[in-house]
Parts: sequence; C-alpha cells; structure tokens
Amino acid sequence: MIAKENVILRSACACDIEKILELEKKAFPFDAWTKELFEAYLCNSDSSSVIFIVAENNKKLIGYVCLHIILDEAEIENLAVDCNFKRSGIASMLLEYIITKVQNLDVKHMYLEVHIDNIPAIELYKKFGFEALRTRKNYYPYGDAFELKRTL
Repeated sequence: MIAKENVILRSACACDIEKILELEKKAFPFDAWTKELFEAYLCNSDSSSVIFIVAENNKKLIGYVCLHIILDEAEIENLAVDCNFKRSGIASMLLEYIITKVQNLDVKHMYLEVHIDNIPAIELYKKFGFEALRTRKNYYPYGDAFELKRTL
C-alpha cells in the first residue's frame, strides 16, 4: 500500500497526454483509447460535464480516471493504474475523489462497464457500492462486460 500523503490527485493537463497514453496501452493493450480521444476529454475537462483526474507519486503519473456527466448521471469512461502500483489503493483514491465530486454536482447515478473476467476491478467497484445491472455481450473486442450502477 502506498501512503496517501505521497499521492497527488489533480486535473489532467495537456502535458500528461503522453504518459497517459503509455499507461493506457499497458493497461488496455487490445482496446486502448487513442490520443485524439484523450485530447477530446482534456479539451472538455474545464466544463461541468467532464472530470479527468490523474494520480501522481513523486511526480510520476501512476493512474487516471475519466468521467462524463449528463444531467444527473455520470459514466466512468476510463480508469487505469500503473501495473507497478496495482492493489496499492490508487484506484480507490481515484474512485473516492470522483464519487465525492459528482455528489457535489447533484449526480444521482454512476455507471461503468468492466470486463466480466476482471475480478479485482469488479470487487473494487462492489466495495464502492456498484451493483451489476446487466451483461453487455461483445462490449469489448475480447469479450463481454458487466454494466454496473451506483446510486448516490
């Protein structure tokens, strides 16, 4: 476990894109987001409809989360943690941060999709109160996903 005081959570900026892409390709080698998609999220992160947060440890980017808000619903679009920092509490810190943030924005429900075989992620989301809604067949190029929901 990494000490929380050694992790900084902050809004993503243009200077982070290359590090985010590097982390993304390692975390999701079969369906990594493109640079253009991350840049689009970054361009909208000043609005109230997008939250794009990075986690840093000793000035090294070790995780990120992208969330999109429409009316009173939020969708966690992407969350990844550097493989050297998995199971160190970084994903929990990112989730705690965005859950608090969206609660302050009057969001009522949060959604996400997770690969049905990603047991550690499913357990993490359940710990944060997410529940399975349905299975989405062929959601990923390599298989099915569970759609999860958390009521705030």
